[in-house]
Amino acid sequence: MHVIAAGSLLELAIENLSGFGVGRIQSLFMYPMSFDEFLEACGEHFLIKARNKNTSGESLSVATHDKLVYLMRRYMLVGGMPKAVAKWVETGKYLECQKIHDSIIQSYEDDFSKYQSKADPTLLQLTMRSIAIQNRNKFIYQRVGEAYRAVDVKKAIEALILAGVVIPITHTAANGFPLGCEADVNYRKLLLFDTGITLRILQMNIDETSEITEQIIIASAQDLVNKGAIAEQITGLELIRYRNPNLRQELFYWVRKANGAQSEIDFLTSSNQKIVPIEVKSGIQGGMKSLWLFMREKKLNKGIRVSLENFGKFNHTDTRDNDAIREVRICPLYAISMLPRLLVHKLEISE
Repeated sequence: MHVIAAGSLLELAIENLSGFGVGRIQSLFMYPMSFDEFLEACGEHFLIKARNKNTSGESLSVATHDKLVYLMRRYMLVGGMPKAVAKWVETGKYLECQKIHDSIIQSYEDDFSKYQSKADPTLLQLTMRSIAIQNRNKFIYQRVGEAYRAVDVKKAIEALILAGVVIPITHTAANGFPLGCEADVNYRKLLLFDTGITLRILQMNIDETSEITEQIIIASAQDLVNKGAIAEQITGLELIRYRNPNLRQELFYWVRKANGAQSEIDFLTSSNQKIVPIEVKSGIQGGMKSLWLFMREKKLNKGIRVSLENFGKFNHTDTRDNDAIREVRICPLYAISMLPRLLVHKLEISE
């Protein structure tokens, strides 16, 4: 007899089993809907085909690019929870989607009582909300609440990670493969599993004027990506959603730990046994000092910039490294699903 089980508490239940059916149980890690799935739900099949025909990474037509950016902004607000997406497709009203988000958040918080073997339910709620507030930054345990010890907050975080509610991004020295060999769990950024849920926890109301609303709806593409933590959150979530669903996937970043250092690479991935840095940035080439520093230190010549720009590429001459040429490809935020193809093509034409 075949049995299928799903739910955020499943991993916790499995962990409490006295024995696990090794070789008889197959895991499939599921996430909220990706941007591609959001486009499918919105009936934008031809738009997906038009984007995916771009196998060489050349710029899309202005009309196609603008439509994809428009829909990506909406996806940031709606998120990928199936009921919220269905409500958006049905009504086109953000306020209706927010009601779904509120219900989901309440359901998660009500479920926290079932996590008691792992952490205090109140602490879990405070931790989840603190993760939303600290989005994009190295997580500071003390900001959860002065009444809680760091060791207890860590337990709450691990329970939320195990349940799939939180996705960690772990620092790695990035000197070789696999990236996890030099990971330091004391330097982690934490992402909630969905942008729509994150924004509701931050009490963003679409019908109210707020800085984050303006960034998403009306800000220039450069301002949205350069200032908005939500763009970085989407990048991380999209990177995971298009990977092998049979394995629990990991995200890594790099930060220079020296005192007073400001250098940080948002994400690290690999292609053909080569580390590839990914920066979520605006369209200003000169504003990528961290990327140039990382590529110089690690002797890398190729990187990715994720933004709301069109597809493209450019070269940077590193005058601090004997005029070495650094090649950077631009991957639009709406095309993370195409990143593996862009990486392969980039390496093929550049080696």
